[in-house]
Amino acid sequence: MRDILLSNETMTLEELGWSAACEEFFAGETRNDVFPARVSFASRGHWRLLCKGGEIAATLSGKARNDPGTPTPVVGDWVTARRADLENAVILAVIPRQSALVRGQAGGRKNEDGVAGGEQVLAANVNTSLIVCGLDRDYNPRRIERYIALSYGGGVQPVVLLNKADLCQDAQEKADEVASLAPGVEVIALSALDGEGVERVRNLLRSGETVCLLGSSGAGKSTLLNGLAAASCQATKATSEVSGKGRHTTTHRELFVLPGGVIVIDTPGLREVALSSPDGLEQTFPEVEAFAKDCRFRDCTHGGEPDCAVLAAVESGELAGERWESFLRLQREVRYRERVANLGQASEEKDRWKSISKAIKQLYKG
Repeated sequence: MRDILLSNETMTLEELGWSAACEEFFAGETRNDVFPARVSFASRGHWRLLCKGGEIAATLSGKARNDPGTPTPVVGDWVTARRADLENAVILAVIPRQSALVRGQAGGRKNEDGVAGGEQVLAANVNTSLIVCGLDRDYNPRRIERYIALSYGGGVQPVVLLNKADLCQDAQEKADEVASLAPGVEVIALSALDGEGVERVRNLLRSGETVCLLGSSGAGKSTLLNGLAAASCQATKATSEVSGKGRHTTTHRELFVLPGGVIVIDTPGLREVALSSPDGLEQTFPEVEAFAKDCRFRDCTHGGEPDCAVLAAVESGELAGERWESFLRLQREVRYRERVANLGQASEEKDRWKSISKAIKQLYKG
């Protein structure tokens, strides 16, 4: 499974995606036994790191684990580490991220830091997101908009890949539909299984840059990864003919270095794509923002305020009603999540001061 990774153990940091920003941060490190590395695997408190000497298992130091200012390392992160022995290392710190794909956690589900209803970082330091959508039961333009907004919000350039074109008679029409919803976003119809369109995707990728595969289970992300690598680096299984749902074996996030130097982060299928912030909405819906400049109120939500230029554009047919509705839906979702997060922070702060007051009372009683 890992035979295409670091077959040459003398890979440089630059070949792993090392940047000038990382170099600037690490220049302040004075300890001789500390080295930079990139997280290639992360799951339940276990990490694997890629460094000059190859790949090594790692744990998180107690200081980093207990420091609220240190994020939990995720795949794609650059970290500073120290060897514990020949086969293991200890992660000391996370180098500031240049970009990150972040989604909101639904319900009471906890993120990697143990916070319920918070944010989940899917991958860090990504240049391009490859949004894989199957042209079967998986095709959903509204969900594609969510992926695009999530990407832009994290400082990542999205590319939409409509897979399983061999199973769809109007693949190009659907590609044109998505292109009309995503100005400035490359949209490619392909068949990862038989290789159609894969070369076009490969030509978009650059050595030393990091791409992240996003999409639902069964969309064909692992099959596409195999095609891009021209080697079987991820075990795949057939998609159920009954349900159309995937049975592939991607159960965790993992970073691969492909022949040619492209760095790919594969992710498990996402059942839901909740946005965690409004960042990215403006780039995802540029036509809405263009009309919004003429609204009477600067804080107009475009949901019914007087003299709303966006609503007027919808009524005149200049702006598609589906796009307006999708924008409003995502905007409301983000604002709701922000309110919930603020309430949660207020509750945590209240509990913290309760504990402090209790401790002070106990001190004076003693």
